[in-house]
Amino acid sequence: MDKSLSDKANFHSLPEVLQVKIFSYLPMKDTFSVCLVCKQWNTIIMNTESLWKMRCHTLPVSVQRRIMDDKAQGHNWKETFKMNYGKNGIKRMWDFGLFSNPASYDELPQGMFSNMDPDSWGQVFQMEFDRA
Repeated sequence: MDKSLSDKANFHSLPEVLQVKIFSYLPMKDTFSVCLVCKQWNTIIMNTESLWKMRCHTLPVSVQRRIMDDKAQGHNWKETFKMNYGKNGIKRMWDFGLFSNPASYDELPQGMFSNMDPDSWGQVFQMEFDRA
């Protein structure tokens, strides 16, 4: 490829809507890493509601109703995603009783709890004690 073509054909020259679409295919942990690459990418990712909306729609079906409730309460898509993703989402679902009193380990969603740190588990167990 000649120098003049490579100068013109780069990610930054793509329309922002196309950049957002590309970012939407990244796994969540990689999305946060990409935010560190440059200020433009950070701004695009952190401030594009359509990207966070897409992310919300990839969350488990069990939280979709809460996502709609959060939106109805006036939360933006990014806030809604943060409240329902990862350990925050797990604690929130547990608080709503979705995982309370499982009869066996098999009743819990597989792989979902691997990102839980000891403090988060302590909060979950405290919720369970308070519920009893």
